[in-house]
Amino acid sequence: MALEVMTTEGDGVILLTPVYHSFSKCWKQFTEFGYIGSYQSNGIYSIDFEDLEEKFKDHANTVMIMCHPHNPIGRVWTRDELERIHALSLQYNVPVISDEIHADLTLSRTPTCELWDP
Repeated sequence: MALEVMTTEGDGVILLTPVYHSFSKCWKQFTEFGYIGSYQSNGIYSIDFEDLEEKFKDHANTVMIMCHPHNPIGRVWTRDELERIHALSLQYNVPVISDEIHADLTLSRTPTCELWDP
């Protein structure tokens, strides 16, 4: 519902890959998706922040959607990663919708922080 209010036909939506399949299916009819690459190093998925910044710079992209913890990989983003996303969001005036529904279900018992925690 939030995405319907925040976008119009042809707007771009930034998504992290791999992506929770329902994100790309729900709004495919009226948006373009900018997929951000992630990479795996020593068994840990990381965000390609150079790629992410390029997507934020693209004026066609009007919102970013992310899962925290990430679905489907279960990765809990660090405070530093969340602060970097927040800084890019502010710098390029692109809001972030953070799906944190599974925050209390982390297998590693790693504490999570919300995207906008002070």
